[in-house]
Parts: sequence; structure tokens; C-alpha cells
Amino acid sequence: METEVCKETSPLSSSQTSLGSAGSNHNHDETSSMPSSKSYEEECISRIFQVLKLCDSCESKIIARRLMINGIQNCGDVLEQQTETDKKKLLDILKIYVKQYWDKKISEEWFHKFLQQQALEKSTIYDQIVTRTATYGSSYMKDDTLLSLTIQFLCEFDEETMKKGDVFNQIWNTLINEGRQGIQCYKNEILGELLKEQLENEQSPLYLALRGYFHQPLENLFKDKEVNIVKDDILEIALDCVANHGWWLGLHHDKVTKSINSTEPGKFETLIEKLKEYLTRQGLPIPIPNQSSSGQSSVPSLNTSALTDAKSLSITSPIPIPNQSSSGQSTVPSSNTADLTDAK
Repeated sequence: METEVCKETSPLSSSQTSLGSAGSNHNHDETSSMPSSKSYEEECISRIFQVLKLCDSCESKIIARRLMINGIQNCGDVLEQQTETDKKKLLDILKIYVKQYWDKKISEEWFHKFLQQQALEKSTIYDQIVTRTATYGSSYMKDDTLLSLTIQFLCEFDEETMKKGDVFNQIWNTLINEGRQGIQCYKNEILGELLKEQLENEQSPLYLALRGYFHQPLENLFKDKEVNIVKDDILEIALDCVANHGWWLGLHHDKVTKSINSTEPGKFETLIEKLKEYLTRQGLPIPIPNQSSSGQSSVPSLNTSALTDAKSLSITSPIPIPNQSSSGQSTVPSSNTADLTDAK
């Protein structure tokens, strides 16, 4: 790939990208401090220009943003003529950017505390995950950065495991379908005391990440014009149950059904029909109720550890910017890399 080359670069105007970092205070090398006159995004782009010897042009900015979003491994056409030394410099630049993005663009306080704890107590794992994000960009982020990173930190996957993807995808799918209770299927991946904390503590990183993951789509279901359940307390009850037990079992939990039927009679059945439509669109399983001897239908448990969610193969922006909902919870949507064409 031919790139436009010049001897020096010009100052960059303010740019909008979708990547970043938390825990930048844990990197003490000389490249970790960014001049206050430039944003961390501008500084990253400027440093990429310097390494690749690019002019400040629309095309050059697109190249820089591709690296920032997709990672070094997914931009081989850009780097095919670069030396290993230059690739190492780019990786160091992107690692700083990843950490600074987490710090500045992710608003959840619990996640920042979790990151700080990981950086202090498990510095090797922390650096490994930062390096993985800088190297592979969005490849392992699926459609929710906070949940993906939480799983990676808790399970401490090595690179070989992540590349194979089987265990990571299975855990992801199980958590989406069974909630945090599904993590019990993976006792070999998480140490006993840590596993106990994730299952029992309402402030555990896994529980909070799952609440963030489910919040917006659940709120959308409740606000559907055919459902129109507007009571915030019912939404909170449902969110707790879904985070604990997954979509199907969570919304069929006694707490949810009683709350809806007592205050919004007739709407539960409509809600479940809308849930089925949502699960179908997402490629998630809809269990078939088991018939009991009395002829009554019961809600079955799900065994989804072997499922491959269609979304697990999609590539999104590595660290999308969380959207704040009205309740203060945030979700992390996929980013549209088409925005990269807007170089300015």
C-alpha cells in the first residue's frame, strides 16, 4: 500500500475516534505523558504519523484511525514495509492510547476501580490485555467492551486461548443466556473465592458488567409501544433478575411476573413475545417449555455453553463510547467504522 510521505507533519485539528484507556498512571515509560496542548487522540495520530512518516492529510488520518480502531494485527497492508522496530513503536503508542481511552471515555466508576485493582495486583495480566487490545483492536470486544474486558480479567486467558476463541465465546454466550449464575459452569476458569464473590456480591464486576449489558435492550423492550411498561421499579427488578439468570429465565422469574401482573395486567405475555422477537434477531436461543404431568408448561433451564452467538464473530470498534441511560446505567454500542472516512 502506497502512502503519502513528507518530511514533517502539521498540527492536527480536533478529531473523533473510538478507542482509549484507563490506568494510564500505571505506565511510567517516557511515552506515557501526553502534552496538554493536544488531546490524547491527536497525540496518538501525530505519533503514528511520525513513525510511518506520513503527511497530515485526509488519507493519512484514515490510516492512523484504522490502526487505533483495528489494531496492528488487522492492518497488515499498512505495515508491510515497516521494520520490526517501527512496529514495536506503534504498539507502544497504541497501548498508551488504549489505556487513556479507558480512563477518559468509560464513565462507570466501578470499572475504573476494577481496572486500578487489576493494574496493581495483576500487572502482568493487565499489560497482557492492554497489549491484546492494541494488537487486535475490536476483535475480542464483541458488542460490549466492559463485559468483554471483565471476562478477560476474571478468567486470565492467555493468547492461545483467546486466539482459539472457543472458551471465551462459550463463557460469553452462557452469561448472556444464563446471567451470572452461568459462570458456575466454568469453575476451572475462575478461582474459588473470586467465583464466589462474582456470584454473591451485588457490587461484583461481573454483575455490574452484566447489568450494563442488559440495561438498554431491556429498557427498549419495556418501552415498546405494544408493551409500554413505564414503572422504573419494575424495570430495576427485571434488570436484577436478567443479570442474574439471563434473558429467558430472568424475565420469567417470579419477582418479575408478580410485579408486572399485579400492576400491568395482561402485559407480561406481550413482553415475552417481544423478547422472542429480540432473541431471534440476535441469534439467541428460545427454549421450548417442558410439559409437566399436569399439562402445565414450565420454564426450562438453558444449556448454552456450546452455542456460538452470531454477534461473537462481528468486529466492532475496540472500545465504543458508552451511552448513558436515564437511570445512570450505560451500555456500550458497536461503533461504525464508516465514520473513519470523516477525517476531520
